[in-house]
Amino acid sequence: MAAASGARSPFLKCESIKLLSAIYKHDVSKLEEGISDNARRVMKTVCSKIATAFESALGDSSLQKSKHRDEVLISTKQFIHYLKSHEEGILTESELSSLQSTVKTVGDNCNSAGMKQLCSQVSVIITSLPRRTDAKEQKSTVSKQPKSSKKQRKK
Repeated sequence: MAAASGARSPFLKCESIKLLSAIYKHDVSKLEEGISDNARRVMKTVCSKIATAFESALGDSSLQKSKHRDEVLISTKQFIHYLKSHEEGILTESELSSLQSTVKTVGDNCNSAGMKQLCSQVSVIITSLPRRTDAKEQKSTVSKQPKSSKKQRKK
């Protein structure tokens, strides 16, 4: 993940992103049969960081050559399909909307009709993904029960 955002050259950034997406590329049911519970848990917990890495790569000016941008978009699509294959939400609403906004911006700036269509497809898939509730969101939605005004007597 560090190389996806901090590599010295666009080529190394692009290759790092391709390697990240390769982890999430395969069919989840077949993939998860061969890996441990701990590895599955780690794959899910780092999804937020990976989404951020893809988002920054899509906005990175050094990766705006069509060859690099297309690789990042395809990698993003593979990652989104991994998220789609899980019934429970893995990313929060804010993470998904931020990624979706970036994908739409890239699609608007593309000259290729195929890449515009890919961005549109990824955006539609992101819209349909289940969301994970964030701890901050849970605190604001949970209503506090008022404490009793009368003190309980000890017996």
